[in-house]
Amino acid sequence: MTEVPIITELRLPTRLGFEKVAMNTAASVASIMGFSEDRIDDLKTAVAEACINAIEHGNKLNERLSVVVTLAMSEEALEVKIRDQGGGVHAAMHVPDIDRKMRGEEDPRGMGMFLIQALVDEGVCQRQIRQLRAAGDPFESGGCEQSMTVSPTKTKVEQNADLAVMRFEGDITSASEQAVLGKYRGLNAPTKKILLDFSKVSYLNSSGIAIVIQLLVAANNASQKVVCFGLSAHFVKVFTMLGLSKYTSLHGDETAARAAVV
Repeated sequence: MTEVPIITELRLPTRLGFEKVAMNTAASVASIMGFSEDRIDDLKTAVAEACINAIEHGNKLNERLSVVVTLAMSEEALEVKIRDQGGGVHAAMHVPDIDRKMRGEEDPRGMGMFLIQALVDEGVCQRQIRQLRAAGDPFESGGCEQSMTVSPTKTKVEQNADLAVMRFEGDITSASEQAVLGKYRGLNAPTKKILLDFSKVSYLNSSGIAIVIQLLVAANNASQKVVCFGLSAHFVKVFTMLGLSKYTSLHGDETAARAAVV
């Protein structure tokens, strides 16, 4: 007898930030199913990126449209579908080239689909994500009553001689350009070494990573050394997967980061 999956469905407004509602719901379902913490982190990033694609490229930021997220839980697998009311997301998956991004030959963004496929298909687990796709599928629109918390990026800058520490707090997303790049551009001229502190960052998506890449490009052009610390194990993996570790070293804590720039 075929098992009937348990379905959870969310209807989200076409507004950036609401991908966090889907991300956290998917994480809760995966936890109930017994996913490991690292696979839950993979799932959260993949769901968030798929929702962002549906919001930006499927519905084209039209707030009259909605995004539906369906999670089907069975004994063996979790199937996740993200549907938009627009034309869907039809672009082929592009493998980001960090070298071309650093030379200004490739858009700093454009990493979402790569992350979705890399994180969902990675490895073999006891509990696997069977499907996560963003595809156009019209449906009757409706309101979203989900609550959410958006944490604007706060950046505290500490400077001493030629060393600057940029301490980030909150979310780093497409809305963080001023908090990240603006603060970087305001550093004193003698700055030659920069530490980026991610220990209080609560949410980071590919658009936020693109802003970090823009900072790395500017620092590289200015012959400044940049090191990062405080990233979760998941985002150390993501940064490495995207190639950022070629242009910045990744450390677990501030002591190790400071030692790396001595």
